Amino acid sequence: MLLFFKPSLTLLNLVRLQTFALLLGTVALFFPVRKYFFKSFDFEKVLMVRMLHFGKYIFGTNVFSQISRYMDQIITASLLSTNVLNYVAYYGVVSRINNMMDVPSIAVADVLFPKNVEAMATDGPTKVKYYFEKMVGNIIAVLLPVSIFIFLLPSLAIKIIAGSKYLPAIPILQTVILTSLVRPFFYQFGTTMDAINKPNVNFWVNLSMMALNLLLIALGLKFFGYMGAAYGTVVYNITAGIVLMTVLKKYVNIEAKNICFYVIQCYKDMLHIGKRFLPNRA
Repeated sequence: MLLFFKPSLTLLNLVRLQTFALLLGTVALFFPVRKYFFKSFDFEKVLMVRMLHFGKYIFGTNVFSQISRYMDQIITASLLSTNVLNYVAYYGVVSRINNMMDVPSIAVADVLFPKNVEAMATDGPTKVKYYFEKMVGNIIAVLLPVSIFIFLLPSLAIKIIAGSKYLPAIPILQTVILTSLVRPFFYQFGTTMDAINKPNVNFWVNLSMMALNLLLIALGLKFFGYMGAAYGTVVYNITAGIVLMTVLKKYVNIEAKNICFYVIQCYKDMLHIGKRFLPNRA
């Protein structure tokens, strides 16, 4: 659709196109799933109170998480007085690249949540620990070569995503890209805490991390200029990773050595699969 409307593609038309695509997708999904809709509503006060109590933490956690993801752009626009639009645009490009790298983590988190709930009910924290360590290890194994590739060839990544006029964003991208390997912990942490019925812990940790992110980026911008937001993001990612691992260690006994083991094991499995497709040599 974007290619079809490209000659008349403006910002306003792009918004209209996205809205139309969203409505079209909603209609397309409605008919296959309508048979699963409830035909009646049975009000249970105790259940509703429990759901609202659980949901308020989920809602707050998602709000804090989304704000924290774009904190570098928000604070950069607020604190810098010169070339603000350029700097925000550069951070926007880097954010788009990071968002693309977050796709595997988000997809796995959505799939893993019901599995974790089931595992917690049947096998307890041991199974939840196994799922977390293996999934995070596999995601890191996939993202690591991609991160190294982008770090070594940042101009290629930026040209593909945004075009040559955003090449000044290269130092920002190279600064933050390798620490983005910590981001899978953020997504899996949230679903794991919710699955083991600790949404309140997830809420307070995300609130604290958002405040820390704001502080570090603001200090970075004050002392290092426009690159300060990138430096603050790096320190935040490392610090948040340590905090999340500490909390996970307390509740689910997550171990970093097991995650490293699954990273290596993933590469071994991929090598083994690759050998199966190579022609045998006599």
